[in-house]
Amino acid sequence: LIGDDGSAYGLGRDALIAVTKCIDGYGEPTALCSMISDELGLCDQTSIISYVYSNDKRAVANLSPLVERACSLKDPVALKMVEDNAEALVENVLSVSRGLGLDGCRLALIGGLFEHGTNFRRCFLNELERRKANLQVTSPLHNAAEGALLEAEKSGC
Repeated sequence: LIGDDGSAYGLGRDALIAVTKCIDGYGEPTALCSMISDELGLCDQTSIISYVYSNDKRAVANLSPLVERACSLKDPVALKMVEDNAEALVENVLSVSRGLGLDGCRLALIGGLFEHGTNFRRCFLNELERRKANLQVTSPLHNAAEGALLEAEKSGC
């Protein structure tokens, strides 16, 4: 619950943190306050806490499209949130590729955060380039369901 930077959950979690800081009076103003209030009726600390504790991670992850929408409005809080999460995911990818000795391997981007030219995708690719990552970004060969079936078949399930 406290990790998962660079995921839809990470973006949703950070959106809720930004909104609660704004409500408390020490966070920067953000379009996310009105978006989360309008979409979910979460407009105070009590409703936000209730939402988080009465739902699972998926409910928090479902807030990520609001972050993307706030980015399209050039909301500085949302833009920073996306940049920070993209950088965290790049760090995770580079750490795994180093640890597994996969220098120069192909990296397929899959999932909602990477679809349709999102701000997250743009920031992720920019950070990979800035870090001079020796990875070949490619389109996935299969969708997630096909990949799971192929892995299950390989393991004899």
